[in-house]
Amino acid sequence: MYKAVFEDGLVVSDHDTLIDLSTEVGLDEGAVRSILDNPAINRDQVRQDVAVANQIGVQGVPFFVFNDKYGVPGAQPVDVFEKALNQIYDETHA
Repeated sequence: MYKAVFEDGLVVSDHDTLIDLSTEVGLDEGAVRSILDNPAINRDQVRQDVAVANQIGVQGVPFFVFNDKYGVPGAQPVDVFEKALNQIYDETHA
């Protein structure tokens, strides 16, 4: 999305542009069209995501959640992500 907006100058509020970008990354065109044409389809999921974000203290973006357990706020050095991913791996492969 950043590349589309800042490098390519695309208008990402345009549905055809969003569909093109979505299919480029492997999303199903029909599903994307359905969501864009019917935003109420995912409204409950979005509300649930916002509620969870509030519960775990998300105050800005970027914010990364790993394994529904670990949160990494903001832009962090690679070693912070590596540590979180290694910890998750160790816990799930003990």
